[in-house]
Amino acid sequence: IWTVVTIQKLAKIIWETKFKIRENLALKYQKENVFLLGDAAHIHSPVGGKGMNLCIEDAYIFANLFKEVRQNEFEQLRRPEIKYIIETVGKITNRMAGHNIVANNVRDNIASLKLFFPIVMQRMREFLMGLK
Repeated sequence: IWTVVTIQKLAKIIWETKFKIRENLALKYQKENVFLLGDAAHIHSPVGGKGMNLCIEDAYIFANLFKEVRQNEFEQLRRPEIKYIIETVGKITNRMAGHNIVANNVRDNIASLKLFFPIVMQRMREFLMGLK
């Protein structure tokens, strides 16, 4: 369970909430002629901004398969990719927001690490755009 805190500088907490990040993948994406896509089929941490992109990808891929009367292939095409994304985003979330002393130190001192941004940002862009 993570705690989100909004504070005013050098003041008391003005708003606080707790939430649990869930990572779920539907057991099946299809039952007869009913298909699950997007958030109905999978959910994960918002870190990395992949949620909406995956939903759009699901819709695009499903629409093309449906047009070609190949919609029954949707699950076998998407499940491995979605599983990989959920696992990767989960690892990123745990490293960034978890209780790891190294990750917390990096996060808290991110400005001093700006020299590494060109290297890290290229990999992050490729991941977010679905290229890696």
